[in-house]
Amino acid sequence: MEFKETLEEKGEIEIPLGKRAIWEAYLIKVDIPKVLDEKLREYGPFKAGDLVTLPKSIGKILVERDAAKLIDINP
Repeated sequence: MEFKETLEEKGEIEIPLGKRAIWEAYLIKVDIPKVLDEKLREYGPFKAGDLVTLPKSIGKILVERDAAKLIDINP
């Protein structure tokens, strides 16, 4: 039996628990209309000053382009 986590946003998306994306918190520095991940899922739009959680793959690109700053949320 395979365990799955269901997310509801625009319908249902099933993600196997063993294959979850790694999410991190980011402070957005500039307005961003929207971004797509490698599976064409949409994130955004974001305004400068927003604190958001994003998959690590998207956050890394935004940080490299100086559009976001990684925020450490661990105690």
